[in-house]
Amino acid sequence: MSHIDKVCSSFGIKAIRKEWALVLCDEMRMFASFPKFRRELILSQLHDTFVLDMLRYVDMSDLSLDEIKLIALNRKFNETGTVRLSSFKSRLMCLDFENKLEVIKIFYKNSQASESSDILSEHLLKETENDFDFWYWLAINEGASATIKKEFIRRITAGEVSKNAQSELRTFVEKVGLTGCDVEKLNGYSELLLDIREYLTRPEDIEIWEDYLLKGKNPEIIKLHVRRHGIESKDGLKMLLELNNKDVIDAYNFHNSVGKRLTS
Repeated sequence: MSHIDKVCSSFGIKAIRKEWALVLCDEMRMFASFPKFRRELILSQLHDTFVLDMLRYVDMSDLSLDEIKLIALNRKFNETGTVRLSSFKSRLMCLDFENKLEVIKIFYKNSQASESSDILSEHLLKETENDFDFWYWLAINEGASATIKKEFIRRITAGEVSKNAQSELRTFVEKVGLTGCDVEKLNGYSELLLDIREYLTRPEDIEIWEDYLLKGKNPEIIKLHVRRHGIESKDGLKMLLELNNKDVIDAYNFHNSVGKRLTS
């Protein structure tokens, strides 16, 4: 059996080097059980689909730490996506090794996509909680989960981030928007979020921002921003009238001085 295993492993490695795609596809279940074959495939120039196929037949607990790191550092998955790698990503995050954070970051950045799973996102954010720059990268890249977007907004509006926060938030709202970010659950007003209004173009984002502004029920702050930006959404207008504040309505009328005026 040892001789047979050695022959099979060698044949699988030869198939990799000769790029015998049909052989690899047909016999991957057998080849995947050999560590030497796995290493050769991971480090080869063959398409990532072959690595994904290999991982189908391997129990993640059977992969060594070196194999996990090799996949994370040498494979991109930017064409295949990483949705089928949930078990691999979970294993990567659960292991304890030197430079773990850097390996995780390289894996995601090589794949050119954020994390779409809310469960995995929770683990990922916990692992990288001291690296807000990476949180920002995750938030603005394709496929970011609701968990990532919510945590990014919560943290950046808490005022405990870099001096680049304004430009980072602007990029976020322009690329991603505010939908699903639970802005309404933020505590109090964030000056950073209030000042981002001029960069909002999507109607749904403007509606979320207006809801955030008006639900704060601070007449002075509301008056300032209504005078500057007006109110565009139907729900926003309804909330504005319900405030029944003359100064706020005057601010709205000032902004819309050419159009139809509201009366208190």
